[in-house]
Amino acid sequence: MKRKRMNSEDNEERSRQKKRQKTEELQKKVKEAFKIKSPILKGNWLEEETKDIIEELGGICTISKAHSFKQPPKGLSFNFNRDFKILGDYGLDGIGEITFNKIKYHFILQCKMWNKKISSSEINAFSGTLSRFKNYIGLFITGGQGANIRAINSAKEASQTIVIINIEELYNLQEILEKTEIKTLSELTEEIDKEYENFKADLKENIIYADKFRVGIKRTYSHLQQTNKN
Repeated sequence: MKRKRMNSEDNEERSRQKKRQKTEELQKKVKEAFKIKSPILKGNWLEEETKDIIEELGGICTISKAHSFKQPPKGLSFNFNRDFKILGDYGLDGIGEITFNKIKYHFILQCKMWNKKISSSEINAFSGTLSRFKNYIGLFITGGQGANIRAINSAKEASQTIVIINIEELYNLQEILEKTEIKTLSELTEEIDKEYENFKADLKENIIYADKFRVGIKRTYSHLQQTNKN
């Protein structure tokens, strides 16, 4: 029994050492990636590196791209910055799933390889994209300085779980997700929310006269809560 426990501890230590080594190698890759001058190529690197790490961890990930190649002007060779354009990926850079300890996480990805911190506007836009995917979580991968406090708060307040992760921490994805309370949207209903003043109603409670006070849209979110306790 003692030998088995020692073997288990040895395996855990080797696993931690291997993860540390991979993280150190990744940090070097990030530094080299920031030397890339083209923002498009820099962003592509982050997307592909994220995909590779997720698949290395046992997940499935598909990168979403919508590109356009334009014929270069007559007499000129192809120029990447001039003749290549991203048409739009509808707010997501990837989609996939990964399983840890028999819990399957469906996710969509957003990747930003910026020198500045992510702001709340990027998180809010990602939250809007995520709302189209019921029972999915959002993984917002950064390759730079992370996110500012407003962005972090926006992620916490989103109707579905958004986890902001620096690419250098991605090998710790299992630990991060197991500490996160998963909040996935299972249903969204909308109804007109009206308030009136000086109104008169008939016996069937139909409003026959009123000064309209306020009209808005009332949104009701239903969530599937999944708390990981380890």
